[in-house]
Amino acid sequence: MPGAEPFELGPEEARIGCVLIHGFTGSPAEMKPFARRLSAAGVRCYAPLLPGHGTSLDDMEASTAHQWLDGAEQAVRTVIGASAVAGASHRPRHERLFVLGFSMGGLLTLNLSLNPDLAPHITGLVVVCTPLRIHDPRARFIPILGLFRRYEPTVPPPPLPPEEVAQRPVVSYAQKPVASIRQLMRLMSHTRRILPQVQAPLVAMYGALDRTAPANDGRELVARVSSNYRRLKILPASKHLAMFGPDSELLLDCVERFITS
Repeated sequence: MPGAEPFELGPEEARIGCVLIHGFTGSPAEMKPFARRLSAAGVRCYAPLLPGHGTSLDDMEASTAHQWLDGAEQAVRTVIGASAVAGASHRPRHERLFVLGFSMGGLLTLNLSLNPDLAPHITGLVVVCTPLRIHDPRARFIPILGLFRRYEPTVPPPPLPPEEVAQRPVVSYAQKPVASIRQLMRLMSHTRRILPQVQAPLVAMYGALDRTAPANDGRELVARVSSNYRRLKILPASKHLAMFGPDSELLLDCVERFITS
């Protein structure tokens, strides 16, 4: 899909690096507001494309949560350097490395922090509008829905002001494979179980008007992790795509402050 390509942005020799992980059926394009802000602050940003995303619905349907996590892990390994992960004598590419995940990318971010090879290299985590469960009441029918149809249509967002339309890159699938929704639900269930094991410094950002990832999910997340440093910021006027909404500057300010301080 044009515009769904992975990208890097920012000074190559930066002291700080940040891996930006996109959401379910999305693409790296949705991470560009974070990359632009952080790169301007001297952070090197890496936005990988997760397996099954940004190509075709058939690829998405065939991909699994395990593959999505593998893709995110590989992105972090590449940034760190394979020899550093293996314990060999190797100078890491950056002095500090953060992982920032949007929506499903936040689930992957939390899981990455428990990888014994990667965790020592990860300085901190940022999760943005990350749902811990599917809140649509129809979700209970997902286990049998695949018997009747392969895809669920993506609910179109409400009309946007012209200035916001111009800023928002929409590079995502117009439908969601039912099989992929099942995989997402498994990832959510697994992530809820491992929350108490998460110890990395963490900042969670949630939109007060978000129906996909309600603010209560953020409260639950921050309450259950074991991180000594954990902060929750509720964005008062934001829905799910908070980085393109009215609180975008507030969101980006908080992210930049956490990563560069």
